[in-house]
Amino acid sequence: MGLWGIKYSDLEKNWWVDVVIQETMPVIRLEKVGEQVLADGFEEGAGLVLARRVKIPSSALDDWAADTAVMLTRVELAPESSTSSS
Repeated sequence: MGLWGIKYSDLEKNWWVDVVIQETMPVIRLEKVGEQVLADGFEEGAGLVLARRVKIPSSALDDWAADTAVMLTRVELAPESSTSSS
């Protein structure tokens, strides 16, 4: 499984972030506003949504590309043997 994030803005230049856990790259939801096509986070998918449309400061997450899915980390959902009790 992967932990995926996306940073996107709206017409008013507010910045938002979505974070999901799922196996494959999430599909990006696109919205047409007038002549512009804007990313609007991730489409509903098979993954677990951890955050949807959380407002962030415009200066946050400068190292993330806007309007693009970013794999943050691979995650294991089962306990590791080193943390299991015997």
